[in-house]
Amino acid sequence: MTFCFAVAIVTYIYGASAKMVFKDYLILVLISCLITFFAIKISNYYSQKVVKFNYYWLYLIFNFIVLYYCKINYQSLILPVFLVFCLTICTEIDIRIMMIPRLVTLGAQIIAPFFCFFSNWPISFSNSIFSGLVAWSSMWLISYLFYLYKGEEGMGIGDADLLAMIAAYLGLAASFRIIFGASMLGLVWTLANFIIYKKFSNKLPFGPFISAGTALYLINSNFFIQILGW
Repeated sequence: MTFCFAVAIVTYIYGASAKMVFKDYLILVLISCLITFFAIKISNYYSQKVVKFNYYWLYLIFNFIVLYYCKINYQSLILPVFLVFCLTICTEIDIRIMMIPRLVTLGAQIIAPFFCFFSNWPISFSNSIFSGLVAWSSMWLISYLFYLYKGEEGMGIGDADLLAMIAAYLGLAASFRIIFGASMLGLVWTLANFIIYKKFSNKLPFGPFISAGTALYLINSNFFIQILGW
């Protein structure tokens, strides 16, 4: 609760600097505090550990993205906030115990088409379903081919579930751009880790890089489009 209070203060400072009306500021405070609180509770339930201070940066990033979306498009806030909320939970659990909870990813993916249908989100009901299925199948195929080649699992099925959830909200093209960005982030992290510790890590959770790529895409999708050309 102390951290939620700190989030409320940060939100207030942002709202004051952006000259937001009191009602919008109050909504932001409630959204930030409630979602942060429930995210911590859910992640603790899965990992059976009390959240450590060094994981709080995930929730700070989450609240930054919430505030950013409030600034650029307040009316379309609910979908990106819900998506980033799910990404935050999956990221922390993947960092802790190398697992992405299917209850979160599949649950959010089932909800996605209905969210898209009843809102002005640019993804249609059928496109949401199609994108999720194709993204999951593509990740599964890559993982299976890697297993045939190396004889070991290179990517968990949870990563496929996570990308499918993202595709259901942002579309198939966006999910492919995000997986490219996630791969680049993972490569940079691996090289930096090798330079510092002089060794490669045998096991590295890929979920956090997918989430980071999604966050960057939500903030500036044009950057990905300009680099990839599509």
